[in-house]
Order: sequence, then structure tokens, then C-alpha cells
Amino acid sequence: LVITYTDGKVDNLGKVTGENGADGKDGVNGVDGKPGANGADGADGKDGADGADGADGVTPQVRINEQTNQWEVSYDDGKTWTSLGVNATGKNGSNGDNAVSVSSMVLTSVMIVLNVLVVLWVGKKLRKK
Repeated sequence: LVITYTDGKVDNLGKVTGENGADGKDGVNGVDGKPGANGADGADGKDGADGADGADGVTPQVRINEQTNQWEVSYDDGKTWTSLGVNATGKNGSNGDNAVSVSSMVLTSVMIVLNVLVVLWVGKKLRKK
């Protein structure tokens, strides 16, 4: 070990040996800083594209079959017809025996429309799942 003083004097102490000392203690943790301010809200996202238009609805049609004299209904704009199994006029002629009254026919028509609406509503719900 060589020591040089500020006045220029130099001392050579020779070889210096020693053992490692014990490690010092860890320092104390500092105090936590204050929380930062909240950032600004981000911009709203863009609206999605419009979906495709749905198919036009078809109103059920009702008719009297000339060959069977029974009420029929079509759910496909008159392409196919299904018998309701109800006579349009009585078996014995125009006196109405065993025939359907106008109020009964209207009720049947309303029930058909309601059934179609329920089927459409259920179908729409199932497509969303």
C-alpha cells in the first residue's frame, strides 16, 4: 500500500492483507409517494355498421275452397293452402246448419294471426342466442 500526502511525501507500507468484514445492515425504506392523479377518459368508440334489413312479413290469407267448401289458410302469400277443417256453409244449404258464423270466422282469423306472431317472436329470440 502506497500513501502519497499533499506535501508530496510518499510512504510505502508494503503489502496489506486482511479479512472481509461483516455485511452492513440494510437501509430503512423510504416513505411511499402520493398517488398520481387519474387520467382523462378515453374517447367513445365508433358506432358499428347497420345490420341488414329483415325480410318483409307475410299476412296470412283466408279463403273458401270451392271444391271442399271449407275454410283454408295460407301463410306463404297464397302459394300453399291448408284446410282448417271447418265448413264455410251448412250441409243443408244456405240456412247455416253446421256452418261457421262470421264472428267465429273472425275469431279463427285472429287466432291464426296471433299464432304467426308468436312463432315470429320466438324465432327472433332464438336467433339472438
